Formats: sequence, structure tokens, C-alpha cells
Amino acid sequence: MELNLHLKSIRNCNLPTALHIAHEAGFTGVEMADHMLTEYLQAGFTVEDIKELLARYQIRVVSINDVLGVERMGLMERQKACGQMKLFAGIAEEIGCGRIQVCPLCDLEGLPLRKIIENTAHNIRMLADIAAPHSVSLQIETVAWSPIHSLRLGRELIEEAGRRNLGITIDFWHLWAAGETTPEELAEFDPRWMGNVHFCDGLKPDAGMPWDENVQRGVLPGEGEIPLQEWVDAVTASGFHGAWSYELISAKHWVCDSIALARQLCQGMRRYLKDRT
Repeated sequence: MELNLHLKSIRNCNLPTALHIAHEAGFTGVEMADHMLTEYLQAGFTVEDIKELLARYQIRVVSINDVLGVERMGLMERQKACGQMKLFAGIAEEIGCGRIQVCPLCDLEGLPLRKIIENTAHNIRMLADIAAPHSVSLQIETVAWSPIHSLRLGRELIEEAGRRNLGITIDFWHLWAAGETTPEELAEFDPRWMGNVHFCDGLKPDAGMPWDENVQRGVLPGEGEIPLQEWVDAVTASGFHGAWSYELISAKHWVCDSIALARQLCQGMRRYLKDRT
């Protein structure tokens, strides 16, 4: 099993530095953060430059993350999401990346759940059709505080969208913190419906407190409340053979030594994955 670093874990780096750090820390792949990718290209570098960096550091890209707010129904917002998908899908094809992550958020909150799923599926279908000719699949993140926040609802969304190049990101924190997905359910879930696994620890907000990823996800492996071994074992039991990535969302850790942090994250994954690596 290859270990990957979600580059949002070392958010304050630029793209070449982040790839160098991932390599030095022992990762063989990355989930590429959208802001690093776009900033690098806007500075005048090219996809060929990215391919050279990946070859230099012997790193592969397992996903580009994210296209956000894909539930939005406004014309300009949908056009923006489609434009971003066209850009990312073309780059993904050139660098050999098979996935792009999309995130439905809270713009439709307050509508009946069935209507939320139908509207979101309409947009997901358009984005999947843009990605398909590039041999790219979409992984849908079921965000903990959004209406679509569980494996069950993620599957309903995929079934409504009716496209084969779709899967659900198995993000430990989002699924655990939302409270409606169990390890037992995950163990029985069809791995064909899965995107990458986002390995991470975390906390739930206290009663009456807002969702704040920088607080609730800002812990290293083993320092939070997620029963990580139970979730790891559930993924394994499902028959999943895809990519595992460490994702840390933490403003505190983003200003620490990024090399030391990446090494801690890699070692933490190895501790729980044991003989699977």
C-alpha cells in the first residue's frame, strides 16, 4: 500500500516545496491542493514543469482537490465549477492523475433533502461528463456539516447522478463527526463506490459550538477521539485497494516545521496501517 500526503496538510508551502517535503517524509504520492496548483500556473509555470517536479521527487498525484460548492444552482456559479473542472481534468490527464474531488456544501440547506440530492446530482452529472473524456473520476466528499454528510446520502447522490465515474471520499473525520456512518456500515460498503481514503484524527464540536475544522481536525494521529484502528480495519474489510492519504486541517500546524510535520503524519499512518504498507 502506498501512502499519500494531502498537500493541504502543509498548506503554507508552494507546490515544488510541498512535493519535495512529501518525498523526504516518505510519501510516494499526494493529493494536490488546488491553491498550490493554480498559484504555480498563474506564476507562469506549465504542466510540463509539474511533470518534471513529479519525476524529480518520484511522486504521483492521486487526486486534485477541490471543486467546492458543487451544489450551487446559480448560472455563474455552475459555469465557474465547470470551468474549474475543465482545467483540472485536462491537467489530471496530462500528469496521470485519475481523480478530482468535489464538495457539495450548504447552499441548498433548508430545501427538502430529496430536492437537495436531485439538484446536486444535476451539477455532479455535468462535472462527471466533463471529466470522463479525460479518464478522470470524481470523488465526492460528504462534508460533516452539510446536508449530504453520510455514506448513505453519498450513495443516494451517486445513484441519482447516474454516472460511473463517481465515488465517495472516505474521510474519517467527516464521516465520524457527522455521526451517521459507522465502521460496520463502512466494512460492508461496496469499494467500487469509494474514492480515496482520507486518514485523519479529530474531535467533535462541543454542544452549541460551531463547526471549525482548524480546531476539530487540528490534532495529530492518536491525539483525537476517532477510533482510528477500527476505521482502518473497516476499510480493509470492505475490500478497498485504493489510495490512502493523510489530511490535516490545522492553522497551528501549518506554521510549524513542515518537514517534521509531514514525517509525523507518515509515521502516524504507518502505525495504524501496520503490515498493510
